[in-house]
Amino acid sequence: MAFIIGKWSDESKADSRIQGIADDVKVAVEGKLQKKMTTYKVISYRQQIVLGMNYLIKIQTFNGYIHIKVFVSSSGSALLRDIQEKKTLKDPLNPF
Repeated sequence: MAFIIGKWSDESKADSRIQGIADDVKVAVEGKLQKKMTTYKVISYRQQIVLGMNYLIKIQTFNGYIHIKVFVSSSGSALLRDIQEKKTLKDPLNPF
């Protein structure tokens, strides 16, 4: 898969690596939403090469779906950038 710096990839099925990135920011997600995530399963993602990597990640929760935006630095640390709530399985992962 060829990547162009600054361009978002197509939506892809998530794997254990993406679940790991989402898990790294789970506490921040729970804090921002003020909810404990008993279900937190990554479904799909998109990525964008910057000075590091941006990820848009679709997550199944106990009451539906959320989209999160995460930045992973070149050193590997993950930072939650934003969250969109009240999403469905069919909602596309559009940059936000």
